[in-house]
Amino acid sequence: MLSLSVNVQRLITQLSVPVAVTSVRKTCVSYQIELPAFVSAELAGDPVDQIYADLASHLDVCVICLSEYEALADLTASALADEDLL
Repeated sequence: MLSLSVNVQRLITQLSVPVAVTSVRKTCVSYQIELPAFVSAELAGDPVDQIYADLASHLDVCVICLSEYEALADLTASALADEDLL
């Protein structure tokens, strides 16, 4: 059997869990509120998979929140790199 890409695997996982649209939005919003603290803890070297276990699990299955996390992490890394140049 062919190896599935990570994105395809995430999509299969996400589609296999039926959730009401309003519930997804509420859940995603609540997780997205935690993203700044998650990224800060990650940069500090804290064990985010343990501290933010629910959020870390959610990022494994939600491409929307994963995209938000990646954007915030990239923005934060860029800001820190710019700060190092000053």
